[in-house]
Amino acid sequence: IAEIAANAIGRLPATDLEVRLKDVDAIVTHNTAILGILGIGKSCLAFELIRKVVDRGVRVVCVDITNQYNTPDGLHSYVGAGSLSVELPAAVLSALKKSKDDSAWLVEGNPGDSGNADDYKAAVDADLATFFASEQKVKIYNPDWHPVSKGVAFKNTSLEDLTVAEKTRLIAERLFAYARGKGESVTARYLLVLEEAHSLVPEWNSVANEGDKSATNGTAKVILQGRKYGLGSLTITQRTANVSKSILNQCNTIFAMRV
Repeated sequence: IAEIAANAIGRLPATDLEVRLKDVDAIVTHNTAILGILGIGKSCLAFELIRKVVDRGVRVVCVDITNQYNTPDGLHSYVGAGSLSVELPAAVLSALKKSKDDSAWLVEGNPGDSGNADDYKAAVDADLATFFASEQKVKIYNPDWHPVSKGVAFKNTSLEDLTVAEKTRLIAERLFAYARGKGESVTARYLLVLEEAHSLVPEWNSVANEGDKSATNGTAKVILQGRKYGLGSLTITQRTANVSKSILNQCNTIFAMRV
């Protein structure tokens, strides 16, 4: 079993045929997807792939709205709890919560300049810089916990919460900006993991609002352009029809489990 874990990701059911990864870097640089119904083992396979790319020196940023990654049964047993950096600092989340609904962030007649999204971008930038300067290997964010608002205009400008898809786009764009700032690379350096991707990067006909369409396009653009900077993605979903095909089409490796 130890030999299988070192050299492969498992065996085909009812056989001795191992499933080996010929090129671990390609999991990142050419993007990967894991598709399968609830309870089929997608997350365990994702953890195994994350462990293997971490062993190659790749730094991983996970967007996880399930809260499964930071648990004893999650990435703890694969990369070690000490290798994980979880969430934005409590003081930052508290400041964002205070500013989210603050009328001082409301610019009447100019919804584009309203809300605290710029503060959120700056917070993610600073947090990623701290993470990459540390010895930790995996960063985990749950955008459901991030209090971020944007301006909307009807008769009057008002504030509303960003969706998880919109916050995922901002996280992806900040990671891309960091990778681009480090210059081009032909080897894998950064992996963006999208757990429950049908919620984070929904297909256009599955979006909750028009803002999610733009958000998904923004995340897809990051994945499309990230390769030359060593940035790739791991997309995990149980609802294949509802996840962005712009992103799935960029995945050269697909683990298709029961769907």
